[in-house]
Amino acid sequence: MRATSLIALLAATAGMQAAPRMLNLDDLARLSVVSDPRVSPDGKWVAYTVSTVDAKDDKRVSHLWMISWDGSQNLQLTFDAEGESAPRWSPDGRYLAFLSSRAGPAKGSQVWLMDRRGGEARQVTAVKEELSGFEWSPDSKRLALLMTPKKDKDEETKPGARPKPPKPIIVDRYHFKEDREGYLSGTERTKIDLYDLAAQKAEPLTSQTSFDERSPAWSPDGTKIAFVSNQDRDWDRTENTDIFVTEAKPGGVARKLTHFPGPDTGHLSWSPDSTRIAYLQGSAPELTAYNQFKLAVVPADGGEPQVLTANLDRAVSAPLFSPDGRSIVCIETNDRREYPIRVSLSGGGVTKMIDGDVTVIAQNEAAGHYVVLATQDDRPATVFALEDGALRKLADANAPWLSEVTLGRTRDVSFHSKDGTEVHGLLTLPPDYRDGSKVPLLLRIHGGPDGEDSHAFQFERQLFAANGYAVLNVN
Repeated sequence: MRATSLIALLAATAGMQAAPRMLNLDDLARLSVVSDPRVSPDGKWVAYTVSTVDAKDDKRVSHLWMISWDGSQNLQLTFDAEGESAPRWSPDGRYLAFLSSRAGPAKGSQVWLMDRRGGEARQVTAVKEELSGFEWSPDSKRLALLMTPKKDKDEETKPGARPKPPKPIIVDRYHFKEDREGYLSGTERTKIDLYDLAAQKAEPLTSQTSFDERSPAWSPDGTKIAFVSNQDRDWDRTENTDIFVTEAKPGGVARKLTHFPGPDTGHLSWSPDSTRIAYLQGSAPELTAYNQFKLAVVPADGGEPQVLTANLDRAVSAPLFSPDGRSIVCIETNDRREYPIRVSLSGGGVTKMIDGDVTVIAQNEAAGHYVVLATQDDRPATVFALEDGALRKLADANAPWLSEVTLGRTRDVSFHSKDGTEVHGLLTLPPDYRDGSKVPLLLRIHGGPDGEDSHAFQFERQLFAANGYAVLNVN
């Protein structure tokens, strides 16, 4: 009898502990941030990063994970205290490369290689500049590195010595200061370097030194690299980026492929036959505040660009050529939702690939396997496989936390303004809200006419809802 009572008591206690609770501010530090999913060349694995808060050291650290395509195996690959980011599979499938500032032969952010057959990761670059990104060559023998000169730092004062005056700030450009970056130097340009893994040598891709180069993309045949650059004379007074292409060898002269006066930009995606480049064309300069990107393609050897979504009154992003080269998959932003669409190269027909209240943040493809990073009102960013018009959950780093909390419900709302315009928004209600009851309402106003609140997890909304408020986000 006593044993039976003890079992019943333990079961009841377990049930009480498992009951969902209201979200609180401390939960912010428990949230994992998932990002950058990458499918392996054989389509059997997906690498991604998970960022968590180290409360003891008061910092956020990102590590690499890998999950099998069927979801049966989910492995943490890195554990260093300095963290890792930007997982990139080598095209031959032998290595997983990443960026890290962990201790090694060279200081600062460097590229590291992890052999898929096992063993410790090894540092393969030793650059002195700021290394912010990289892309593999198709033959897995070289890397395209994004490099920026490091800023000069004021000399440190020795203990007991008089502080040395700071170096003067010289303003010589229109764009001399930037949020988070502070004062900028007129000579610090981001360049693309080619790094030979065997020779362990980095050389500039192009001979020009006056302009930024970004978003490098190798042609599938390995002979060319496309990139984005603003090479106007007064480049810091315009947003006129263009697509350039050059031979994939050091010191080349790049050829400009686009001439639209507004932004032509990446993510860049090559057709499988290396003849065309997909990119994003923005709006005219006078419409900068209302910019809406359209999907475009341009011949790699030069010629007139083709805007494929000219008749689609919605913005798109993140283009990816399909493996057969007949279509391009990109992400469409449409009325509080963001989802993949397939755009045909013959006629520009658009096919919506999934339905539902979802916001897709990123996508990747290899071996015909599509993976997306998506978020919903009640779920932080999660890695999904995109199959047959549906999302199959792969890696959900926040599942344990979600099982502990109860979240508010989010509804679509719409109404008409004084001039008859139909306005859409999102209403997040307290978890214990009952229809017809009255609760205090918070109006959360976002800035920017070309942005929107979407069906995505927002901790702030849920925190207010957990404290009894309804939150209205209006687009």
